[in-house]
Amino acid sequence: MEPQAGPWKAVRARPEVAEVLASYKRAFQARRLLEQGKAQEAYTAARASVGGRTDAYPNWVLAHSAAAIGRQAEAIEALRRAVGSPEPVPLVYEDLIFAYERTGKVPVALQWTDQASKVFAGAARFKPHKIRLLRKAGRAGEAQALTMDCALNGTTELKRACQEANQTPAAAR
Repeated sequence: MEPQAGPWKAVRARPEVAEVLASYKRAFQARRLLEQGKAQEAYTAARASVGGRTDAYPNWVLAHSAAAIGRQAEAIEALRRAVGSPEPVPLVYEDLIFAYERTGKVPVALQWTDQASKVFAGAARFKPHKIRLLRKAGRAGEAQALTMDCALNGTTELKRACQEANQTPAAAR
């Protein structure tokens, strides 16, 4: 049986679907502009792609575009909208963790590592972030315990990432 274009065209014509498709098309355009080094143009396109939506990808592109032109607070807000989307994306959580870390909000970044672990059923990919942030928060003992957990239960790659994270200079308590 040959694929039929008619039903797809009918779905695409529905206003709510057309709106989502247009949003993602603008987000893809913004990402291309950002990759070309046209940060201001990318930011303008990314803002248009979001238009109040909470979809992860358009907000993720807006976050990167806003950060590229020095708008860190807006980047964080876009990432917060993205993590609130119905389709959680681990990379968005990692970007939010890094954004809070870059702005010196280590305790908030640590909270997001815990939130990400909950959302993704204890996914190991967030352990190195937590170890690094624990050390930056002056909680080296907790970081060491988590590193040992990685060593006992992790893959070779995870063990290496945890060990590297545990080399982060510890803050004085």
